[in-house]
Amino acid sequence: MAKNKVIAGRVLGKVHYIHRSALTCLTADQQQAISQAEQLVKENDQVPAEWVENWNLAKVATDLSQVSLLVYQDFKQHLFPCLQHAMIVSLSQPPIKPLKLIDYSQRENPPVLHRQELMLMPDDPRRAQLAEVTHFCESNGLFEQASYIGTWKKWLERLQNRGYQIKKFTIEKIPE
Repeated sequence: MAKNKVIAGRVLGKVHYIHRSALTCLTADQQQAISQAEQLVKENDQVPAEWVENWNLAKVATDLSQVSLLVYQDFKQHLFPCLQHAMIVSLSQPPIKPLKLIDYSQRENPPVLHRQELMLMPDDPRRAQLAEVTHFCESNGLFEQASYIGTWKKWLERLQNRGYQIKKFTIEKIPE
């Protein structure tokens, strides 16, 4: 795949994360891979219909060998949404394991998404406010050692240890 400037989503290592509303920002090959993965999960009786209908973030391998369709909490309701379900589809030939399903919804400490503005369309009206939160977090060292804060409990622990709390769509100092 040719190197293209990412206008929506976030590339981490060899994967590209992007919100479902921003799929048109991807290359035709990436869009086709997501479409193929979505079709495979729709055809599989083991996949709950609500997972298929409600996925909101795609994780696409840069070599297009794997696509994960992820169901996070509603971006409009949660500043740092938690992962609820994952449908991991192998598109390699032959597929190593064609489909893996993971239910995070009952876990006490699910993965959490930071920097959600990067996943959205460039013209999404939420991006500016979310970017301000990201800037605040970066400026106050809240994203340091990012691998440590990848789960909900660790993220809350980091905030509390630094004297902050999530208040609707902002981060505030904990009142003394």
